[in-house]
Amino acid sequence: MEGDDRENGPDPDDWFSEPDVLEPAHDHPATATSTESADIDDWLDESRTAAPRRRRRPSTPANPVVIVAVGLGLVVLLIIGLAVGGVFSSGSSTTTPPLYTITTHTTATTTTTTTTPSSTVAAPTTTLKPGDTGHQVTVLQLSLAHLGFSPGKADGVYGPATEEAVKKFQTAHGLTADGICGPKTIEALKQALS
Repeated sequence: MEGDDRENGPDPDDWFSEPDVLEPAHDHPATATSTESADIDDWLDESRTAAPRRRRRPSTPANPVVIVAVGLGLVVLLIIGLAVGGVFSSGSSTTTPPLYTITTHTTATTTTTTTTPSSTVAAPTTTLKPGDTGHQVTVLQLSLAHLGFSPGKADGVYGPATEEAVKKFQTAHGLTADGICGPKTIEALKQALS
């Protein structure tokens, strides 16, 4: 490979290589004549060099202080931009709408209790006894329920519950508690309902 270098000439970038052949006058500058030493010392003369040498600038690592300063400058610019844009302002008159709204539906159950005035609740018009059925038994059951002596469901059947309610009503009004709705019991019902 050295042969190849000699054919192309010395490497102009290799500053530390020495020429292969030195002339004796060059070895001892004190013995050289003034013109020869002037030629040797004039190594900056561009006319004597075969090709101009270009020196590369060595790459230097970036200074950490400069990097930090540039980074802080960018952060400050970003914060100023956000402040101008109103990101940090809490006193804004505009409000953002909610992303979603929750709507709940509730159903209320209303129980309506209708109280019938005493004039509309009538007493039965005929005498009744256990085992009877029909409209007059229903009227008796409704009148007893209105006065607070519940016979159960007003179904038009004079059963044991209706008989027991009639006995309680008769006892409360000073009548003989036989469970039969006779003329005295009907009269007491009319007076209590009026």
